[in-house]
Amino acid sequence: MINMKMKSSIKNWESIDERILKLDMNIWGYKLTIIGIYATNEVNKTTVKDNFFANLNEEIIKSGSGRQSQQASGHRPLTC
Repeated sequence: MINMKMKSSIKNWESIDERILKLDMNIWGYKLTIIGIYATNEVNKTTVKDNFFANLNEEIIKSGSGRQSQQASGHRPLTC
């Protein structure tokens, strides 16, 4: 979730698949891409896991190398 104060900063969002969401924002002059994921677990078949990580890697590459990469984990709502 994004704090309602930041709603106007959202430039685009895209649902990649049922486990990956990409959000593009402009915050204080910085271009920010947030990739939200609901990762597979160890019970899933290998093909499901491989497809998930292939899709995730593709979206990270598409985001470009000119941006900083930050990783966060957990299930708390994102607030800026």
